[in-house]
Amino acid sequence: MSRPFIPMTAKWRQEFVKPRGPANVPAVGSEAPDFTLPYAQFVSGPPEDRVEYGRTITLSALRGRPVVLNLTRIVSDRFFCPHCAPQLDALREQYDLFVQRNAHLLVVSSTDLEMTSYVAEVLRAPYPILSDPEWGVFYRYGMGSAMGVPLPGVFVIDADGIIRWNWATPLSVVFTPPRPTELAAVLDALASEG
Repeated sequence: MSRPFIPMTAKWRQEFVKPRGPANVPAVGSEAPDFTLPYAQFVSGPPEDRVEYGRTITLSALRGRPVVLNLTRIVSDRFFCPHCAPQLDALREQYDLFVQRNAHLLVVSSTDLEMTSYVAEVLRAPYPILSDPEWGVFYRYGMGSAMGVPLPGVFVIDADGIIRWNWATPLSVVFTPPRPTELAAVLDALASEG
């Protein structure tokens, strides 16, 4: 059975007709809202390439190292935000920037775990893609929504769980998510302060 291009759930229909911009985005200097979500991650062999999924990640359990939290807009396995898809590819291609800085990179998707697993496989994502189909993390981080999906945002969280930098998408069809090199520069600035 093929999947719909856009999942027409009641949540999607409700949010489609009520677009709203970011509000109550946690301020720089505040503690990052905690969460626990299941995730999928592409693992390159041996013995073979595979997607591991179903385990959970709790943000507060990652303290001791910085975290780049990327809230991304994926509508379905066949429809990615035209601005987010290139960013996800760039994060994959430049993943070593985060590894070299001893930082966790977490991507949160608004899709269910099955679809998130498929997306992790298609992207060959070396970073965990967390599944948040109820948008709880998106809401806690103040993201708005448009066209039936949450708006993207990026947060750099220090080793103590404090938000040190953020970017929230404006309610607009044109935006440019931060590039991996920009995020690496923020991590470098944090390290030089430390």
